[in-house]
Amino acid sequence: MSPVLRRLLVLAAVWAGGQPGGAAAAGAQSGVALEPTDALRCWRRVDPGAVRVGEHFTMTLTCRVVETERARAVPDLVGLEPETLDAPPFDVLRGERFADVRAGSERLFQYHYTLRLTGEDHFGADVEIPPLELNYRIERQLEDGALLPGRELTYVLPAESIRVVSLVPEDGGDVRGLAPGTLGAAEARGFRARLAMLVAAGLGIAALGLLALGVRRARRERRGAAARATRPAPAAAVAWAVTGELTALRELSLTAGWTPAAIQRALTALRLAAAVALGRPVAERAGGAAGEPLAGELRIRTGLLRARSVVVSSAVTPGLLANAAARGGAATASAACSDGDLERLRGALAAFSAARYARGGEPDGDLLATELDSGLAATRPLRVRTLAAVRRVEHAAAAVQAWWRSWTR
Repeated sequence: MSPVLRRLLVLAAVWAGGQPGGAAAAGAQSGVALEPTDALRCWRRVDPGAVRVGEHFTMTLTCRVVETERARAVPDLVGLEPETLDAPPFDVLRGERFADVRAGSERLFQYHYTLRLTGEDHFGADVEIPPLELNYRIERQLEDGALLPGRELTYVLPAESIRVVSLVPEDGGDVRGLAPGTLGAAEARGFRARLAMLVAAGLGIAALGLLALGVRRARRERRGAAARATRPAPAAAVAWAVTGELTALRELSLTAGWTPAAIQRALTALRLAAAVALGRPVAERAGGAAGEPLAGELRIRTGLLRARSVVVSSAVTPGLLANAAARGGAATASAACSDGDLERLRGALAAFSAARYARGGEPDGDLLATELDSGLAATRPLRVRTLAAVRRVEHAAAAVQAWWRSWTR
């Protein structure tokens, strides 16, 4: 091929590519389908299609803009705000913008307006809602990340007519359409759906928990498991009951004096306090509402969720307290009571034992009151020191101290 003929073919190809159909032809030859896409497109919906003069009706404006990694349409939304929108002869009463919705490379935004038409010159006529002009630009992103704004373009939404009627029957339904669906309504439904899903999930978890408990109980009954043994009354519950009993007796002694019944009650409470201080178990039996405690017994209530009433008693004597103090006091008492508190409990228990079993003579009220206060002072710390959590912490601290002594030797 001659050089002249080659130049003529190149010029012909360049000229064909510059023609309006040249790019499409090139795309067709390359096998790529190119479809034109509007960078900005809007729709308008008016509901209802026929209104009376002064009647409120709605207009929903939905627009779609294209946003890709390389280019995007940036509309000027100032003119769409309810405060600035102008649609003569209609009055824009109020409006709102809903949250944007993204779908791939497209973004949808929506405005919802409430309009009204007043005047006597529009009866029986079709009144146009004026065209809506929306300015926008095409921004392109360069290789270095900078944005290159394009020239200002204008999108025109055509006018739309609405019928204005003067007289409409009150029961007429042909002029009142269904409320238009909006992005805000969709968002509200989505929120309610998510909330309902969370509530359903919580109820489902609770149902599974109840099912697990039911299966466990059914398996236990099927296997014929023996009834679970009743746990003994906690030492802390006994200490709280003893403290309350001694406090009530101190108030009672100020008004009625020390009667044999009051001395017996104080002796019972002090024996229980001594048992708790020594870490000894107390005797207990189920105490129903009808059963009254016998002499030497005290009714207490244990448990938070499944409260029960039991009757407890103890046979600790002053001699046992004296032997415990002689063997090391607090160490023997499992760290539930100090040496001084053990001695105070022993003195109070000895004084009330002598008053209870003495033959004849009036009890020394001042001595009993003093010993009661001493025993009460020794009992109060037991309410906290006998708690399971406190005992665990004390045992852990003792173990750490023992390990430290052995390691530093």
